[in-house]
Amino acid sequence: MDKRILQMCEDIDKAKLATAQEGVTAWAEKLLKDAERYQWLRERHENTIMDIYNSISPAMISPELFDAAIDAAMEKNK
Repeated sequence: MDKRILQMCEDIDKAKLATAQEGVTAWAEKLLKDAERYQWLRERHENTIMDIYNSISPAMISPELFDAAIDAAMEKNK
């Protein structure tokens, strides 16, 4: 194959890779921001939730159970 065609294909592949990397970076940044927001909300409201659950049974709530409750509520609302 002609060297110019090979170079052109290589340049196209580099451009596609750069575009794909930009998309992955943007997606990862959004995911990290969402995780940060979730962590902040969870920490902010954890005491309120824990107060409610502690009035029922102190052993009923943990961060893992709190996450499970959020996951269940999200699934229910899909």
